[in-house]
Amino acid sequence: MSAWFTPGQRVHIVGVGGAGMSGIARILTERGCVVSGSDAVAAQRLSALVAAGVTVTVGHSADAISRANPDVVIASSAVAASNVEVQAARGAAVPVLGRPEATGMLVRPWRVLAVSGTHGKTTTSSMLTLILRAAGIDCSYLIGSELHATGVNAHEGTSPWAVVEADESDGTALLLDPAAVAVTNVDADHLDRWGTVERMRGAFQGFIDGAGPSQRPAFVVTCADDSGAASLTSSEGQVRRTYGFSPTADAVVEVTAEQAGGCEFRIRGALDLAARTGVPGRHNVLNATAAALLADHAGASADAIISGIGSYGGARRRFELQGEAAGIRVFDDYAHHPTAVAATLQAASSVTQGRVIVLCQPYRWYRTAMFVAEYAEALAAADWTVLVDVFGPGEQPVPGAGAADIAARMRGAGARVDYCPSKSEAVTLIAAAARAGDIILTLGGEDIRPSGQELVGVLGRRP
Repeated sequence: MSAWFTPGQRVHIVGVGGAGMSGIARILTERGCVVSGSDAVAAQRLSALVAAGVTVTVGHSADAISRANPDVVIASSAVAASNVEVQAARGAAVPVLGRPEATGMLVRPWRVLAVSGTHGKTTTSSMLTLILRAAGIDCSYLIGSELHATGVNAHEGTSPWAVVEADESDGTALLLDPAAVAVTNVDADHLDRWGTVERMRGAFQGFIDGAGPSQRPAFVVTCADDSGAASLTSSEGQVRRTYGFSPTADAVVEVTAEQAGGCEFRIRGALDLAARTGVPGRHNVLNATAAALLADHAGASADAIISGIGSYGGARRRFELQGEAAGIRVFDDYAHHPTAVAATLQAASSVTQGRVIVLCQPYRWYRTAMFVAEYAEALAAADWTVLVDVFGPGEQPVPGAGAADIAARMRGAGARVDYCPSKSEAVTLIAAAARAGDIILTLGGEDIRPSGQELVGVLGRRP
């Protein structure tokens, strides 16, 4: 097999409907590979991939390998080694790559601008992509969610530059060989893989260090306001730029106006410009600044940076408007860590004079068990929270770490909260009590998203 995927090569992807895997499939198709894939359940992304030229089947079977006759198989990090297609490929002596290895091979031809961090990767990567496009740079991109501006999460461009969301959850970030990197923040997460916070922070340090002096990112961007990101070190020869509201940052950020549709802000120091985000929240100002620093390194002008930041209207599951009915807006967000929950609630409060109502489904038992108190504290910023049971596919429940436990802690602290054993019951409860001017947020993994769509429908039928 060649150093990277080449036109005509047959590639089969197991778990092709995932955010990262669907992007890989899209780029491989654009590159001229013959791409097939499978996933456990039908989803909107699968239909989009079929339209792009990918042969997709729903469900996993060994026959999928014989039908595709692939030169190589790529397996999602969410797919078990015992998967029948993975086993069939190995039995037929077909090479099987994990997502990290495949991504590293896929991006090898490009000058990669890689964005990592516990939160903000998708938004920062998306803003960076739009800035480069505004600068006339047809960059490749591989992002963890569909951009509203383009409708897709990946594209193979004609320029040498590529924007890649560098996922730390499965080690993909460590195999990219990037030209420049950004770390937005470092919070305790994905400890099911890393085991300890120290090992997880070591992974971020490895991301900055690269594979060695000859494969070390030349340009490093880190957030000065985040203690985890600030603790990471750079090496001799690397140019490092810090950003944040802190006056000690190289690029100091000041929010000059905060409005429902976004924030006006000023950057001074390493960059000198004024811009406006098209999405609410001070955390998105920080994301925009990280994107601006990387874009400046790639040669984008100040005008392109300002235009690209302003044109970002969101991405799928990032404070995404699901709809409006009865004067009530329903948003959906992937926030699944207490820090991200707190930032999303701050953004929600800035766009309404009504109440902020949250329907939260904690995502992953291991994470919830680590952060019961932190979840309770973050969610208390809402005017009313309704919690449903943890979504932890493939995990065993952890005693004392359920949604009811978070609700009990919140109730003890005086917050308004309800626990519902089912999402349908939660939808009914919220729809009956919401009033014009309120915002409803659905927070958590992919499993909670349909509840927001259901809420819009129920509210629209309300007398």
